[in-house]
This record gives sequence, C-alpha cells and structure tokens, in this order.
Amino acid sequence: LFRSQRDAEAQAEYEAAEKVDPKFMGVHSGLGLIYWKQGKVDLAKKEFEQELATNPNDPVSHCILGQILRKENEPAAALEHFRAAVAENPKYKEALFELGKSELAIAETQHAIGHLRQAVALDADYFEAHYVLGTALRKNGQPAEAAREIALAEQIQARQRADQIKNVSH
Repeated sequence: LFRSQRDAEAQAEYEAAEKVDPKFMGVHSGLGLIYWKQGKVDLAKKEFEQELATNPNDPVSHCILGQILRKENEPAAALEHFRAAVAENPKYKEALFELGKSELAIAETQHAIGHLRQAVALDADYFEAHYVLGTALRKNGQPAEAAREIALAEQIQARQRADQIKNVSH
C-alpha cells in the first residue's frame, strides 16, 4: 500500500510538472517508469518515446524502450536502443546485459560475450548476466568456461536467496 501510494504521488507530481513544461528533462521517463512498474506497457512506451524526443541521450529511456520493443518482437529496434544506452553510459550494467542478451538472440555471439563480460565486471553478483554469459560461451564452443559461469550464477542466486530469507526472518 505504501509503495502504491508513493507511486500515485510521484505520478501526480510528474503529471503536474508535464503541464508546466512538457519538455522538462526526466518528466516523461519518470512517468514511463511508473507505468512500466504498473504493467501499463503502452503508456510506458509512449512516455519513453516522448522523453527521447526531447532528451535523445537518456540511457534509461533507451534501455527500457529496448526491453519493450524486444518483447514486441522488434529485435532490430531494441538493439538500436540498447546500443544507444551503452553509448551514452558505458557502465550501465543493465543496458550491457540487455544488449548482450539481444545480440545472443540474433547470433552475434562474440559481441554478446563482450557485453556480458562487461556487465559482470561491473557487478560480480549479477547472476543473470553470469548465466547468459555461460549460455553464450556454450554456443561459442567454450564448454568449460560456460559451465563455470553457469555454476557461478547458481551460487550467487542461492546466496542472494538465502540473504533475502535471513533478512525477512529478522
């Protein structure tokens, strides 16, 4: 309840700011994030597109719009947005992960491996990136390294779950 109340308040503030200045940086990406969390994908997409119309270098809008486009089965457009996000912020681990995952899906395995390695270098506990890196390495004919990455992903995930359970019980 508290989170949804905060989201509603934030949404009202963004909508008020949009009325004052629709080109104010971050207004549309802020609304887009709220709609994205609420599962209102069409509204989120519209807001991220509007943000990029006024702020074409916003890496968050590029990354989430890429995720939406990938789910809408538009991989080429998704890749373009992930590449733009990484170009704007080379240390944006989620964008690197999404780019690598998308490259792997279209058989650009070498590029995928490079971007996924960058993501895990930025966050050694990013188990999803380790797992997808393992998948890419397996496709690239590197089974031993692939097995190590997948095992590492499973260890990290198990540790994170144990930490969550421990935090909930205290």
